[in-house]
Amino acid sequence: MAGMALAQTTSISKTGNTAPISNILINGAADGEGFARGPVNPFQPRIPGCQPTANCQEIAATGTSAAAGRASCCNAPTPFIVADDFRLPGTGVSQHITNICWWGYYGLGATFTAGNEAWRIRILPNLNGLPDGNNPIAVLFVGSPTLVDTSVAGYPGPTGGTNLNGTSGVFSRGAAVATSPLGAPSQDFPFTVTGLNITVPTNTCVWLEIGGCNIGTDNTNRTRWSSHSASPSSPTADNVVYQTNLATGLGYTYGDLFSLGSPFTPANCTDRAWCIGTTEGGNIGTSVPSCAIPAAPANSLCTTATNVTTLPFNDLNTNTLRATLAVTPYCGLNPVNGNTIWYKYVGTGTTVTVDTCGANTNFDTVINVYCGATCGTNNASLNCVANNDDAAACTGSGGANVFPSRVSFVATNGVQYDIAVFGLQSRGFVDVHIESDGVQAAIQPACVSDRCPVSLAGITVEVDACGVTTNSDCAGPGVGNFVLNTPFGGTNYNSGAARDFDFWHYSGPALTDNGDPGVCWLLANYAVEYPALLVFYTGACPGAGVNPPQLGAANGDYRAFQGQCGVRGVFVNAASGIEFWVNPTTQDFGGIPCAAGSNNYRFNVTLAAVGSCCQTGLVCTINPQAVCAGTVGSVWA
Repeated sequence: MAGMALAQTTSISKTGNTAPISNILINGAADGEGFARGPVNPFQPRIPGCQPTANCQEIAATGTSAAAGRASCCNAPTPFIVADDFRLPGTGVSQHITNICWWGYYGLGATFTAGNEAWRIRILPNLNGLPDGNNPIAVLFVGSPTLVDTSVAGYPGPTGGTNLNGTSGVFSRGAAVATSPLGAPSQDFPFTVTGLNITVPTNTCVWLEIGGCNIGTDNTNRTRWSSHSASPSSPTADNVVYQTNLATGLGYTYGDLFSLGSPFTPANCTDRAWCIGTTEGGNIGTSVPSCAIPAAPANSLCTTATNVTTLPFNDLNTNTLRATLAVTPYCGLNPVNGNTIWYKYVGTGTTVTVDTCGANTNFDTVINVYCGATCGTNNASLNCVANNDDAAACTGSGGANVFPSRVSFVATNGVQYDIAVFGLQSRGFVDVHIESDGVQAAIQPACVSDRCPVSLAGITVEVDACGVTTNSDCAGPGVGNFVLNTPFGGTNYNSGAARDFDFWHYSGPALTDNGDPGVCWLLANYAVEYPALLVFYTGACPGAGVNPPQLGAANGDYRAFQGQCGVRGVFVNAASGIEFWVNPTTQDFGGIPCAAGSNNYRFNVTLAAVGSCCQTGLVCTINPQAVCAGTVGSVWA
């Protein structure tokens, strides 16, 4: 604060707790760790500058409790980073942070010793309930600057303890007081940076982010920023942190939120363990302004859909920010790959239109309309009725990447329709409008699947059942073999996080020229029950996790063509005398749960019928007729 003499440093608390601190809890829910241990004495001896101990974000718990800690390492192969919120009280517009203390531990593979480690600390402003990593208030690289991994996001920013306010800090590590929840040799340590002068606005949400950045860090020795123990009789803070994967490059999103709510118990604590010293002091209580994190919408599941009983209907300025991303079947070619809000409506025989064209819509929306049985596991029983991604002559807020949607369908009398509104790998605010034309439609469509059934009877079938994959690359133990003119097939699925890849290897006689020199034209006939991606490779398998060079890929359509189901084909210009691979998979990571009529694929690869494809006045090549037709000025014979 300009013109103010610096007062004696005082530590302030996010919690306001004054009870003696007797133990600390570490809970590994975020990166697969869960351990229990008895009481310890955290921050003992506490490093000077972070007193009194009772004003830190650590609260006594009674007895032995489950343990907790989240990966907070900014340069491992999977670099997760954590941010925890705080608010500085005061009558002025800002305070000055003079020291930061925190508690943490290394993974089992760590060999870092005091004076031989590096950290990145950032103070981040709040943006719509998210830590704003693009506009940091302060950035510090502390510890040993020469040991900072220069691949870390934000480097080569300020180093050696320099922050954006131009004040250096002194880093130190206290003696370990206990074995960490990971077990020996990992230990819990107190860490402190003193001598700071970071200006932070008062009475507003701000985020503290801490991550280890040692050179050579891998997933076994990355750091964990510890949590604190919590007593049900002494509630504290808001129990909210964000943990994001830096490798995605997306920054913090609402999907990174860990918020376990109340009541506070040692088992459901998420807040990190830290102290902040300031020039003015004060107690960070729970009555100060919140971070305005949007609430999760009540209709974020198909089973909790908003029941629409009267049309027209408007749900204005709602949002998908913290809605659920549930595995839901494709509709048309639209995978459900964004956080989704749901509506349900029972048809009255009229044509119904759903759109997101309102002025509040600020992202790229998709609308899928389903009918069928009631919502259930993976919503697999839902049948696609209609869908739209980008609607012509439909406007939203007018911002960048705003593409609203509009879809119309006959809502057959008595049939329930489940309407999913989501973003194309995005989320935001949206206006949802539903209306009817009020006219009884002459044809009342039945609720049926738009998928063409594909039989696997009597053909060579992959070894994996749906939901299992042992053939996800060319070296997998479940890779299948096929020869020309012999059908083969299997199943593909995805769960939103997992995506099934099935590799098949051509094991017949060497392919020979039937086109231009070195080219063997093949026709891959296929039928699929889902929107497929058909990928073709050539050459020997390099080994596990590495595939041969890709020849090309084509989208496989599952829908009936002009009302008829049947076989489609893809021409492939394979290399003569070289190994050949077929790899069917899904087009995306969402929308194909294992369910009857949803996962089968079938192939039959044959030699293509070829002939002379001559470009007038240029050259003749040997191509399939369909390939030749795509070349302007060519004649095939």
